[in-house]
Amino acid sequence: AILANTTQGVNSKDVKVWRGTVSDRDLLPKETVLKSIEEYEHFYTTKTNNKEEVTQNTYALNELLNAEGIKEKLRSQFVGTCLLVLKNTKANLTSKDMNTDMILGEMKRVLGELLNHDVNKAEKIALLDKNVLDNQDVKSLSSSVFRHILDEIKNKILPFIDDQSTAGQDLLNLFFVTFNKYVGKADKNQAFTPDHITDFMVKAINVNRNSIVLDPTCGSGSFLVRAMTQALDDAATAEEQEKIKKHQIYGIEYDENIYGLATTNMLIHGDGNSNISQGSCFDFKDDIPKWKINKVLMNPPYNATKAQVPSSFVKEWNSKTKRDPSKGLYFVKYIADEVKTGELAVLLPMAAAIGNNKVLKNFKEKILAENTLKAVFSL
Repeated sequence: AILANTTQGVNSKDVKVWRGTVSDRDLLPKETVLKSIEEYEHFYTTKTNNKEEVTQNTYALNELLNAEGIKEKLRSQFVGTCLLVLKNTKANLTSKDMNTDMILGEMKRVLGELLNHDVNKAEKIALLDKNVLDNQDVKSLSSSVFRHILDEIKNKILPFIDDQSTAGQDLLNLFFVTFNKYVGKADKNQAFTPDHITDFMVKAINVNRNSIVLDPTCGSGSFLVRAMTQALDDAATAEEQEKIKKHQIYGIEYDENIYGLATTNMLIHGDGNSNISQGSCFDFKDDIPKWKINKVLMNPPYNATKAQVPSSFVKEWNSKTKRDPSKGLYFVKYIADEVKTGELAVLLPMAAAIGNNKVLKNFKEKILAENTLKAVFSL
């Protein structure tokens, strides 16, 4: 039920919305602005992100991809790209008239259209082409097998996804974790933050519709998806939501393959611009201040190699040291210095909190000289 007094105009606070029965139990106190009929229509008929069913179906899909020769490293990105295209095409890719070349052609067209307003469009399309669509495993799929894979994604994954839902399930992260169970230890060099942790951290720093969020080591985009959905949940109108999607979510990812994953992930969740950049966060010293960031969420590498940090920091290392002796605190200090105001939530190893070596002590002192530590949580 919707009750509105519009004598003061449509933006009057005299709006009440109930979902269910007209009772205190079902009153939605955050609904204070009269929306369009289309927004209400979606609100009352929304799909749900069923994590349990998606997980179950993803296991089955993984078995199918394994049987058809799609290698482990490629699977999550391939499934994400298929999912994205199926959500945004009017073509029936599972029709018997479609062969592999036609399917790949339509996939490239849809990706180009989705990234139409993105300044990094050419770079992102080239990357997805190289890593996914031009991959030999994909190109050599028979037409019937390709159609069968698309049919499984269309019927057993897609129905549970709703990019306008604020449930914010990071489905690509879910895919990656599932597929990654079959990858050898040497390839497991990326940390993907679980959904319940991203949810906790986003709430801890109160991400809302006024937040401009950065994850400088964004991985598959877990923090960004969660931050975006929480900000959307706080927005009162479709216009506010559009502004959040286009101008308030930023990510940087060093690894080329994972960067492609993050781009696809954000697009799947309805990101209007995909402000994900590829490279080292240390190369964005001039850009970060321009973005006017006021919330930072990050899970930096705890064991960064010499190639992943500036040489000025490496010079401070002991000659025998091969990995970041600050356990990620170097990343924290750099981002805190560049962003300057706002709040930062970061996942670090226990050593960063209780470690007492010279490098750790030095970084903690430098960080605390210009910032306030609000809380430390042990997980």
